[in-house]
Amino acid sequence: MNLKYILVIFILFLTSCDNNNSKSNSSNSSISINGVYVYIESSFTFKITVTGSRWSGVSKICQYCDTEYDSGIVKGTDVYDSSGYVKIGYISGNTLVTSAGGNRITLRK
Repeated sequence: MNLKYILVIFILFLTSCDNNNSKSNSSNSSISINGVYVYIESSFTFKITVTGSRWSGVSKICQYCDTEYDSGIVKGTDVYDSSGYVKIGYISGNTLVTSAGGNRITLRK
């Protein structure tokens, strides 16, 4: 085989690999689950902050009620309590779905 031909194939191969890596890196960065998810309804507010494999939450049922704090673990897109064994919700796109007071609620970024 001609050396020039082999070099062209090798350069095309390297270019293809670089394009695939940059595509996967850009798509991974656009689907980050990190952020602040909020749900507000009349006097009920619920905020969950996801950072890496941890989450922390703040909820308040009414203006004069105590603020409650909680935290837990995130595995992939699943949200768990602090023990890491009880799944309490999941993250999908820009939403976090969980429950409060027996009702399913959706928090948005």
